[in-house]
Amino acid sequence: MKVLPLLLISLTLATAQALPQQPEPPSPVEPRLLGKIPDGTPPPPTPPKDGFEVPPEKILESNTHHDGKRNVTVQRITPIPLAPPAEDAAPPLPLDEAAKEQLRALR
Repeated sequence: MKVLPLLLISLTLATAQALPQQPEPPSPVEPRLLGKIPDGTPPPPTPPKDGFEVPPEKILESNTHHDGKRNVTVQRITPIPLAPPAEDAAPPLPLDEAAKEQLRALR
């Protein structure tokens, strides 16, 4: 009978140690902003690109179409000279026997 109280006390202590301990509350940290927060306004529009100007002597035909508040001009011009095409690449060198054997071994 004297063993029963000792057994209950030891069992109580063992279960108390086995149960997870309550974690310590986190230390108070002052909140702060990292970087700039956008206010939701759209970015400014990009500036317009420079127009493609063709000298008057290169214009063969010009038509202007009026559409509401804007005018669209279509011009037919003389062809612009292009750079000569690049030369063809040299053909690949033939493989020697050692390289062919390496390829066969890989297959």
